[in-house]
Amino acid sequence: MLTAAPSQHQPRIDRVALDYVLTAGIVESGTTVGIADSDLWGLATPDGKLDTAAVNRHLDEMQALGVNTVRVVLPWRGNEPFRPGTFPPGVEEAAWARSDFIINAAAERDMAVLAVLAHGPDWAGVDPNIDWSLIGFEEPPQPELFGEYAGRVAARYGEKIAAYEIWNEPNYARAWAPTIDPAAYTAILQAGYDAIKNANGDDPNDPLVVAGVLGAVISSPITLDPATFVEGMYASGAQGYFDALSFHPYHYTLKFSQGVRNDFWRAPLEQLIEIRQLMIDNGDKALKIWATEYGLPTFGDNAVTEEHQAEFIEDFLNAWKNLKDADGTSYAGPSFIYTLRDRLVNGVLTPNTSFGIFNVDWTAKLAAQVIKDFIEENQVPPPDEPDVPGVPNLGEQIAQALQAFFQQIAASVQGLVNSVSAFVNSVAQAIANIFRPAGAAAASLPPDVQNDVAAGADIAAMSWRSGPAAEADADESEGSAAQQVSESETDSVTDSLRVTGEPTTVEETAIEPTEAAVVDEQVPAEEPAAVDQDVATDVDASATELSETETDDVTAEEDSREPVRTGLVARPGQVGPDGPDDTDSDDMDSADSDDTGEPDGTDDDGSSRGGPESGSEAS
Repeated sequence: MLTAAPSQHQPRIDRVALDYVLTAGIVESGTTVGIADSDLWGLATPDGKLDTAAVNRHLDEMQALGVNTVRVVLPWRGNEPFRPGTFPPGVEEAAWARSDFIINAAAERDMAVLAVLAHGPDWAGVDPNIDWSLIGFEEPPQPELFGEYAGRVAARYGEKIAAYEIWNEPNYARAWAPTIDPAAYTAILQAGYDAIKNANGDDPNDPLVVAGVLGAVISSPITLDPATFVEGMYASGAQGYFDALSFHPYHYTLKFSQGVRNDFWRAPLEQLIEIRQLMIDNGDKALKIWATEYGLPTFGDNAVTEEHQAEFIEDFLNAWKNLKDADGTSYAGPSFIYTLRDRLVNGVLTPNTSFGIFNVDWTAKLAAQVIKDFIEENQVPPPDEPDVPGVPNLGEQIAQALQAFFQQIAASVQGLVNSVSAFVNSVAQAIANIFRPAGAAAASLPPDVQNDVAAGADIAAMSWRSGPAAEADADESEGSAAQQVSESETDSVTDSLRVTGEPTTVEETAIEPTEAAVVDEQVPAEEPAAVDQDVATDVDASATELSETETDDVTAEEDSREPVRTGLVARPGQVGPDGPDDTDSDDMDSADSDDTGEPDGTDDDGSSRGGPESGSEAS
C-alpha cells in the first residue's frame, strides 16, 4: 500500500489486488466515544431485505458527529439459523448477507467495530427440548458450539472487527434462562476467547475479547448484582480469558457522577467500584472497564426531557473518562451511547425505542451536540510549540511530511479503488499505529523522540480525516442530519448541561441512599406483555434472513422470534415486576416502516430500554 505513491511518476498505474484492508482499532481510552446502534442488523425494506441505504445513513451520521466506533450485534440465530452443513453452501452464505454488509460498510469508512456475539439458535442451546425464545428468553448455548461460531466469525471478518463482546447481560434471567449462572457463562467465555484468538493464527492484531456485558441491577429472583456475577466469573476461572470487562450503568434519575448508596441498593458507580476492586484483587489491574451502553428514553411513562437526556449523557461522559484507582491509575475504557436514532414499532414510537440522539425524522436532539462537543474537546492535542522560533519541531515536521505523502497516495489510487477516502484513511491509521508507543516501530526509536514521532503521525492522520477526506465525504453526505449539529449550535446547549467542578474519581465518590432497582428488558418482535412494570422488552429477530441473491428455491422459514437486545434497568423506587407493555424490538425478519418511509431496525445488542428512574440497556 505504501508503494502506491511513487507509482504516480510512472507512465501508467498497474492495478493490484489487496489481500486485506487495515481498519481502525478501538482506542482503550475513557475519551473514546462510540454509538451502540442496536438497529443496524434489523434495518429492512418493506420486502424484509436489509435496507442498505439506511445502514449507510446511520454510519454516515455517526461520522458526521465525529464518532468512528460502533457497537453492533452479530446474532448467531440470524447468521446461522440452521446447523452448518444442513443446507447447500450457497443458502448458508446468503444468511450472512446482513452481517457482511454492515461490517464491510464500517470497514470502508475506517470505523472501529465492537461486535456482540449473542442470540443463539435453538439447535445450539443446552437443552434442545426447550425453546425459550418462544417467550422472549435467551437460552445459554453449548460452550463448544459457541466457540465454533465465534471462531467462524473471527476468521470471516479478520481485522475488520476490533473487539468482541461475549453475550449480553448474562446477569439477567431473560438473557440466560432459566437460571443465571456465572460458571456457565465463564465456560462460553473461555471457548469464545480461545476461538477468536486462534482464528487467524499468530496474528499479533487479534481482536480484543470483552467479557461481562453486565447490567446495573440488584440481586433478585431474575437478576444478579454485577459485582457478584464478576466474583463468580473469577471463581470459575475467567482470569486470562478476557481483555476487558464491560458494564451498562443505566440510571434515569441519578447522574452517573453522583452515585450514592444505602444498605439496600447500590448505584451504578458504586457497583462499578466494586467490580474494579475485584479486578485488582484477582490480578487484572492492567485491564480496563468499558461502558458499552448508556442512555435515556425521551418518550413514554419513563421518559425524560431532551434537556435531561443531554445533561445526564454529558455528566456520564465527563465522569467516566476520569475514573481512577486510588493510586491514580485510569481504568476507564471506551463508552458507547445507546442509541443513534429513535424508531417506530408498527408506526408508533415507544418508550423503549426513544433512546436515540436523533428523532425519527433525523432532527437532532440536544444530546447529539453534547457528544459532538465532547469528541472535539478530547481529540489528540496538537504538537508542542516549536523548540526554536520559526523552526517546526520534530512532530510537526513528521506531520507535514506524512500529510504530503497521503495526498500523493490519494492522487495515485484515484479511480482504482471504490473510496479514495477510506483507502487513505486505512493507510493513515496503519502508519499512526506503527509509531504509537506500543507500535512496531516505536521500540526502535530513541526514547526522547518517540512521543514527538507518535504525535506527528496522529496529527497527520487526523488532518487527513478532517481535511481532504472530510471534504470528499461531505460531497456524499450533504444534507445529513448531523449537519444540524454544528459548532454554531454549541451556544444553544445551556450551561445547565455542563458538568462543573473537579472530575469525580473513585476515591472521591460519595454514596447517597437510593431506593430499589428493577429490570428492563427487550423481547421478541411480537412484543409480549412485559412481566414487570419496569421490564421493557426488546426484540430484534431474524433467524433466517437471506440476501437478495436468494433463489426462488430457498424456502427456509424466517424466524421472527429473534430477540436482539435484553436490557437491565436499575430503577430506584420500584422493586416489583411490573413493566411497560411496549417492547424495544424489531423483528430480525421484518421491520416496521416508520413515517419517514424508512423501516424500523432491530436492536442489535438484544437489550431493552425503559424505566422511569434508571435504565440498564443490554446490548
